[in-house]
Amino acid sequence: MPTLVAMLCCLFAAALAARDIQEDVLVAGDAATVGGANLEGSVANRSATRVKPGDACDCYPRLAYEGNKEKRKTKDGQDYTIESNTCCQEAKLICEPYMSGGECRVRVGEECSYAVPIINGMRTTYCAYGAYDSFGHAGISCGKVEGSQNRRCCIPNYGGSAQVALANYQPIYNEPTLMAKGNNGYMESCCSTWAAPLSRAEGYMFEGDQKLVENVPLCQKL
Repeated sequence: MPTLVAMLCCLFAAALAARDIQEDVLVAGDAATVGGANLEGSVANRSATRVKPGDACDCYPRLAYEGNKEKRKTKDGQDYTIESNTCCQEAKLICEPYMSGGECRVRVGEECSYAVPIINGMRTTYCAYGAYDSFGHAGISCGKVEGSQNRRCCIPNYGGSAQVALANYQPIYNEPTLMAKGNNGYMESCCSTWAAPLSRAEGYMFEGDQKLVENVPLCQKL
């Protein structure tokens, strides 16, 4: 009889130990599930808040005048620089003046989407140009760069009248990623990767047009 009692006690103790182990496993599993849910939620939130082309921004340049001289200023009235244009928080984006505010757009030289959306009745490639200068680069597009299969924001070859060429097809000189490539880095802002002033033979027929573009590098085919 004492032996039977001892055996029953041992079996009861073993059952209790097994139940404790099972509960520990369940608790650990619940913690892992909760942790996984939290991680997925964190990733989803980060993805949802990530800045993308077309999002609003406010560090774009504002035009101001000092005497008769045009200046570009920040919203705080400081002199505007490309280096200060970082509010889009993504390396490939820059804050572009647009309408009465600003929107994040793709920097020159960065890959872009050719599937252009229609915004306010106008097609846009979300490529930036006004963030660099107030004049000279409005022709920028999402184009194929010479020697590459990828589309990037770049300035196409010049065309149209001399006035059109000056307003649209000048290379961009002040993009930091291109400046870092050396003295000729600016040429990579052209889809052809080449820019030069026009000679009289290849340029415009009329002397007035020739004088307008004289000594002005324009993006063109090499």
